[in-house]
Amino acid sequence: MEKARKLRRYNRKDYAQLVDFPVEIVGRDGKVRRYSFEESVRLYQRRIASASLRYEDGEVAEAEIQHCRRRIEQLRRSYFARYGWSEVREADPQAALPSELAGEVAAFLRRTFPEDGAEAMQFGPLEVPGPEQLFAVQRMGEDGPEHYLLYLYRFDPNPQAPEREAFFRFIKILQGVRGSPEGVESLVAFHHTADCGLVLTGQAPGEGEEPRGAESSEGGGGAILWMDDEDGADPLRDGMVALRKGSLPEALRAFTAAYETNHYRKAAYVWAVGVAEQLGEHEHAQMAAWMGSRYFPSDTGMAYNLAITHLHGVDPKAALEALTAIPDKRPVRGPLMLVRGLADLAAGEHRRGHSGLRAALALLGDDDDLQAAAQTVLQQLRLHTIARGLAITLAAVGLLGGLDHLAIPAFALPLAVGLWLVGNRVWRRSFEQLLRQPAARGLRLSNPVAFRQASVLGGLRP
Repeated sequence: MEKARKLRRYNRKDYAQLVDFPVEIVGRDGKVRRYSFEESVRLYQRRIASASLRYEDGEVAEAEIQHCRRRIEQLRRSYFARYGWSEVREADPQAALPSELAGEVAAFLRRTFPEDGAEAMQFGPLEVPGPEQLFAVQRMGEDGPEHYLLYLYRFDPNPQAPEREAFFRFIKILQGVRGSPEGVESLVAFHHTADCGLVLTGQAPGEGEEPRGAESSEGGGGAILWMDDEDGADPLRDGMVALRKGSLPEALRAFTAAYETNHYRKAAYVWAVGVAEQLGEHEHAQMAAWMGSRYFPSDTGMAYNLAITHLHGVDPKAALEALTAIPDKRPVRGPLMLVRGLADLAAGEHRRGHSGLRAALALLGDDDDLQAAAQTVLQQLRLHTIARGLAITLAAVGLLGGLDHLAIPAFALPLAVGLWLVGNRVWRRSFEQLLRQPAARGLRLSNPVAFRQASVLGGLRP
């Protein structure tokens, strides 16, 4: 009955209306919040990513995914209708620019050049081989026409899709062009969502000039910004202030803004994962960890955070895969063994996971958070072991009584089997609930002491 009601509610949605920005969206708590174009698209893409975790019924989860995709199409269509350049509009009928991404392109160019008017750019497709589509962009600068190239990548839902990897690889290559002679193609701005990536390039700046939006980064290398904050506000600093006030939701919004406006602020990813874990916003933590691991692919701390976010989402295979990027060395062996043990338990490998947790506990040293997590799960396992032992004892008594023709109740063996099955089901449910709970009531795994001491995560403690 509940399933049918949910499906009918999806079928009644209207996606034809054009919306204005900021757009008002009703949250699951019933509150109405205002979102910019970029924020609203990210909101629905996060809901797509987490649909299978939030809904056990596959049909309802698929209905949620389709609903969010239609909402994203509606948002992009609305933005393009309100703010699209005429040159971009003319490219669309030629099918050079995918109509469903035209709004994303227009929003990206407006963020990059906020001072330009609606008709200040010329825009045209170029034919090139490769996974991306290429467009020529011309705008009038102070000293005459300026020429740029816009690369558009369309992403497959698979995180390891070649187009996605090509996008990040291209950005990494362009980051090394900053010291090249004037006239060489260099990075101006870039942006990506779950289904597309945009890169804008231009000629390398002359001597003494800086690329648009460039500033020093904490992670090494140049950081490219396309959203200039006129009042000098720093969202990372705002997040720290919110933490001191005890406002975790506000802190998470600030840390998310920090890494979304500057993709090379390592601290913002770390704090976002830690705060999201405390709030139980595990899909939000996974997004931050995934982005951090893409912009810092050799950083083992980012790989660890990605693993624990998969673990909180009860995806043990993905968690173990993320851990393969971390060398199994002594300083961080304890946290790695703990996460592997938890992943084994989530995958149904009860004995291997149990022994892994016991071994990890001896290596965790003075990490109170991870020790508490290991002890909590081991306590659950002890209760589960007792229940299984009772079931085995009851089964043995039933079998022996039957062989010796003793007056043992006939239901002893069926009762043992029932106790075994129910015990396994209760254990599984309680363990998954523990993984998904906010860290205050569940398992706090992010940013362990061993990684901080190894300077992997920059000494931060969310």
